[in-house]
Amino acid sequence: NIDLSEDHYNSEITRYSAILKKFGQDVEFFDSLGLKTRTDEEGRIYPYSNQASSVLNHLLWEVRRLHCEIQCGQPVVGLQQENGGWLVQTKSEAYRADSVVIACGSPAGKDKVQRPFYTKLPISFRPFEPALCPLPVDPQWVKPMKGVRLQAKVTLLCDDLPVHEELGEVQFGGDYLGGICVMNCSRYYQENVPCELQLDLMPEASAEELKKELDRLATLRPEDGMETLLTGLLPKAVAEQLVKSCCEKAFSRPIASLTEEEKNLLVVALKAWTFTVEGERNLQRAQICMGGVQGLQNETLESESLPGLYFCGEAVDVDGSCGGYNLHWAWASGRAVGSTIARSFL
Repeated sequence: NIDLSEDHYNSEITRYSAILKKFGQDVEFFDSLGLKTRTDEEGRIYPYSNQASSVLNHLLWEVRRLHCEIQCGQPVVGLQQENGGWLVQTKSEAYRADSVVIACGSPAGKDKVQRPFYTKLPISFRPFEPALCPLPVDPQWVKPMKGVRLQAKVTLLCDDLPVHEELGEVQFGGDYLGGICVMNCSRYYQENVPCELQLDLMPEASAEELKKELDRLATLRPEDGMETLLTGLLPKAVAEQLVKSCCEKAFSRPIASLTEEEKNLLVVALKAWTFTVEGERNLQRAQICMGGVQGLQNETLESESLPGLYFCGEAVDVDGSCGGYNLHWAWASGRAVGSTIARSFL
């Protein structure tokens, strides 16, 4: 993202703020590889092809051009210091190195959280937890709206207290609410207390204005079915579900039968439609995890107690909001580590 403020990050970002300030978006680097980029109106930088594979391919081509060796299919099972360097043990081979970089991300997208092999070393590690993921809700209400996207102001309440609020696009899944604003809320979800998602479907209108609009709509098509009342304000599936949640036998009545009490309920729902969050955050649906290694050297990301051992990207206890910020941390932290190691050879 072109906005590199540390305000978009959490956890230990203040410790590593110098890295964000030193390393930019890397557009020039990718351009030097022949990869063109574009920036959207939200400040997010994409490959011009709009394909993530374009980024991977250009990085691999550069690795080959530099005659770097890649050994795939060798899961690391052990890591230990040896003769001033490191011994990396896989299931079938042993590798010796002056420096080791842990850049293997987190368990986001996997079946379960497994404690990484490197946590056996004397380092400070905060356990991984899913972040930037949809939040599970009762499918009875969201399934009929599956696939619908709309703009709303989303508030996450935990124990009846608002903990995060954001305006953006909400996506209705079969058993979850998603979209960027919901995923940003998910980081603040507390699994040990009751939590709810509140949707303001008309954030630019006041409750009084909505009440007047409902009065007006009720006079326009009094003989039409109640389920059509809000279809001029909301996507059809959402309009029908909202009316159904507030009005008894809504699908068998004309709009003319709408009561004042029901109008008031509809106004409340339009401004604060509430969904109870049920269950845990889904690791497989998570884009990233929060957690990771803590207390590294603030400009090099080298372990304070284990010289020659570095961490970068999601392995470090830094996580960002949606919008390219986690990718930027991956590029910036990787460059910080790589340039530090390169200097050691001079």
